[in-house]
Amino acid sequence: MTLDQLVKSVMTVKHPNKEPFNAIEHSLVTISCQESKSVYFCMRKFSKKTEVPVVLASASPRRREMLQALNIHFEVCVPNIQERWNAGKNAARIACELAIAKARKCKRRDALVIGMDTLVVINRRKLGKPVDAEEAREMLCLLNGRTHRVITGVALMWKGCVVSQAAVTQVQFRRILANEIDWYIQSGEPFDKAGAYAIQGLGRIFIHRIEGCYYNVVGFPLTVFQRLLRRFGLTIFDLQST
Repeated sequence: MTLDQLVKSVMTVKHPNKEPFNAIEHSLVTISCQESKSVYFCMRKFSKKTEVPVVLASASPRRREMLQALNIHFEVCVPNIQERWNAGKNAARIACELAIAKARKCKRRDALVIGMDTLVVINRRKLGKPVDAEEAREMLCLLNGRTHRVITGVALMWKGCVVSQAAVTQVQFRRILANEIDWYIQSGEPFDKAGAYAIQGLGRIFIHRIEGCYYNVVGFPLTVFQRLLRRFGLTIFDLQST
């Protein structure tokens, strides 16, 4: 396969430990590399220890807090993109495509750019952020007492190469009373959250159980982030401030 064919197609790579695919976390990684003749060369190209500037392509306070908690110095770039999608398209693919678009929008020379996008999916319906109280109420009623999936696409861009992967977590809501939904909407918390709730905030009181990565529901799946870093020969320790 030529490089052009690789860039134009979706290349899948099995998870290194060769675990079977499961519903909780996707084991497919998409790779696009523009500056090398092969993916192998691209990964080897960055295997040397080096100082890596980091750009977070997101306005999310939760993602900023995560990088700060990991002692990673970074710049914030807020990408101006339309978060629209085809309702019939696979949700994990949508999340990865949006994450890649955000990373590309914030491209910096020699910087590792982190793009992420989170969707909530229930009965094949994909939920982004509610635009108003009415839509927030509709989303919360839809999730009430049921199990849904939280899908976060993660994209890393570095020196012409892009890797991406989606994480999936199952979340079950308990039964919520109408006055609880009213109270939660009045709190203002639902309005910048996919699915109209925040598991790390007041919305935690609605959660009955989760299966999968908690940090994925927050919007920053750490396991996937670290796995993609390894595709560049990096670890979190390489990004930490000294």
